[in-house]
Amino acid sequence: GTGFYNTGSNTIGYSANGTQKWAINSAGTLNLKDNTSVTFGDGDDFLLYHDGTTNYIKSDNGNIAFRVANGNRLEINGTSGDVIMQGTGGKNFTWDNSTAYLNLNDNARLTLGTSNDFFMYHNGSNTIFDQDGTGNLFFQVGGANKFYTQSGGAQFVGSLYGDDSNKI
Repeated sequence: GTGFYNTGSNTIGYSANGTQKWAINSAGTLNLKDNTSVTFGDGDDFLLYHDGTTNYIKSDNGNIAFRVANGNRLEINGTSGDVIMQGTGGKNFTWDNSTAYLNLNDNARLTLGTSNDFFMYHNGSNTIFDQDGTGNLFFQVGGANKFYTQSGGAQFVGSLYGDDSNKI
C-alpha cells in the first residue's frame, strides 16, 4: 500500500505502491531510498538523488553553483557546460566547453609535480615557466631533447635558427 508506517524499531517510514521511499530513525536521520529524490523550486527543477550506484545533483534549468564565504565558488553552466572555479583576487579557472579550452586568468598558476615545483602563469604582461625544484626543464620533439635549462644556463641540441632559414 501507500502511506506512513512504524517498523517497530523506532523508525517511521513511508511507502508508495508497496515500495519504501524513505524512513526517519530514532536519531532523526532521514534516509531516502534509491531513486527517491529531494526536489526544490516551484517546478521541482533542482533534484538530489542516488540511483544505487551514482549520486546526482541535477538542475533541469539554469546553473549549479557551490558557494563559500566571500563568493568563492564552483559553477556549472546548465546551457553551455562551461565550468568556472572562482578564486580570490580574480584568479579564476574556466573550462570553456565549446572550445575545449581551460582558461586561467592572469596570475592564476598551473602547477605540476607532487611538490608543485613546476608552474606556469601569465601576469598580464609576460608568460612565465618556472622550474622551482630539482632537475632540469626539458623541451622535446618526438621524445628527443631539443632545448633544456639547468642551473648554469640553457643547452640547445641541434641547430638554432633566428628565423626559418638563418642559422645562428
